Amino acid sequence: MNLTVGDILALPGLEALRLRAGQRHCHRPVRWYYVAENEGIADWIMGGELVFVTGINHARDEANLLRLLQEGHQSDIAGMVILTGEAFIHAIHDSVVALADLLGIPLIEQPYMLKMVIVTQLVGTVLVQRDSLLRSQREILTQLLTGDYPSIELTRQRASHLQLTLNRPHRVITLRLSGIPALFDNHPPDSAESQLQAARQTLQQALEERLATQPASLPLVTLSELFILFWPEEDAAFLDGKA
Repeated sequence: MNLTVGDILALPGLEALRLRAGQRHCHRPVRWYYVAENEGIADWIMGGELVFVTGINHARDEANLLRLLQEGHQSDIAGMVILTGEAFIHAIHDSVVALADLLGIPLIEQPYMLKMVIVTQLVGTVLVQRDSLLRSQREILTQLLTGDYPSIELTRQRASHLQLTLNRPHRVITLRLSGIPALFDNHPPDSAESQLQAARQTLQQALEERLATQPASLPLVTLSELFILFWPEEDAAFLDGKA
């Protein structure tokens, strides 16, 4: 599955990171990381980012940190990491912790003694490795869906090697984005394309977050406008709208 905020907190070498808020949402998938270098972040993120706030280039007072959380919530970030120490941001205000909990954003404190280059290198490396694994897993699932696989035995071998749990029944759930022709009929091409990509990103983020709550879950597969989930047969909560 996708790398989650909880996975990052468990990475060897990052033990100094401290979760301050949003514990119930640590299953959120992390698409990439972003180091905030501007006063605001709304124009620079797309959703799914783990946002690092250093205070080096801009003063990060209580009001600014609250604003960043609001902007992050609107853009559906995966979480926020605030660097604290004597140089820039001395401490995280209680109001910031409370707002992160209210908005459901995992809020992590990183001491300045833990160098940013170490954290971003570790996170970036694991993200690339996980992305490569996911591509191979999705390839196998797509082959099974289409029947275009070399042999069952080879598929089983690859699935085992790639940590795909295929030994329990799943329901295949498909969702399709609707209204795309009307979107392009009623908006200029650039605006329509931007809205389409934003809708895709939002839906994918929500579905991957839902899948992350399932142990040993299979990854989401996308085929053009189709989003395909493999949901464990024994858990009907998703279909009942209770998950």
